[in-house]
Amino acid sequence: MSIEKTFVASKSRFKVTFKVDQEFVGNGKQIQILGDFNHWDSNAAPSLKKGRGGYTSTLELEAGKYAFRYLIDGNRWINDAAADAYEFNSFANDSNGIIILENEESEKSVKKTAAVKAVSKTVKPASPEATKNAKAKKGK
Repeated sequence: MSIEKTFVASKSRFKVTFKVDQEFVGNGKQIQILGDFNHWDSNAAPSLKKGRGGYTSTLELEAGKYAFRYLIDGNRWINDAAADAYEFNSFANDSNGIIILENEESEKSVKKTAAVKAVSKTVKPASPEATKNAKAKKGK
């Protein structure tokens, strides 16, 4: 099992790839990831795609803390050994995996993007006369 997190500054979101190894799935045919990000709704939960050695799914999520678990064939729950933490869930009388999507780089990128946008909004286009003068200098 593994979880790969990549902050995508242009979208101010994380690209998160979840991987479940075949050995944890057994004879399971459908593996879904349910959690806070899809309101624990199996109808809205993506199915992981079967690949070499296991199943994967990539989600785009905003920074935050999310509880999640994998549901196999609609009746067996498993946690991810690569979760950042675990939290007891009294409804299921079991623990959920927790993924935390916050880091200094994402915060710096968001602040930098906001600063660039603020600066770009204050830049005025050159006047027609300035553009004409610049073209004349370039031609010499």
